[in-house]
Amino acid sequence: QADPDYGITEAMADDEIGEAFEKNRGFHPWPVKPENAIIIQEYGISEDPFGNQVTNDGIEIRVPKGEVARAIYGGRVTGVQPLLHHGYVVIIKHGNYRTTYAYLDDVKVKPGDFVTAAQPIGVVKPKPRTEETVLTFLIYKVPAKFVDPLVWLFPQ
Repeated sequence: QADPDYGITEAMADDEIGEAFEKNRGFHPWPVKPENAIIIQEYGISEDPFGNQVTNDGIEIRVPKGEVARAIYGGRVTGVQPLLHHGYVVIIKHGNYRTTYAYLDDVKVKPGDFVTAAQPIGVVKPKPRTEETVLTFLIYKVPAKFVDPLVWLFPQ
């Protein structure tokens, strides 16, 4: 069983963090409260409402308005980028893995910050057209080998 607090510190080397991230596969906390999370689009190929096949490199999680997004693991913030009309995307480096959290407002981190597991990173923003509050969450291994986030998170 994985150590619940992971023991990740800023002083650890990237390779140690990446190795620990991988060892905790299936035990990472959710980026939002699991009891509030509704998966509306899973990882992989699916069909949109118009019958078109779409590929999703992550998962889409509907949450209540005001829901706080949290880091799923300790690591270094490598990017906080604005998305036109869609808030911000935050990227966190965990050794050779990255987690990406999109559609955030009130971002609480900046590039260079070290975050710990479950640390708040921002508030999930409602989408402009639908007003649905949806977090887009991705995990990938450098150089951009996307993986199914649900396999990495603690089962709901």
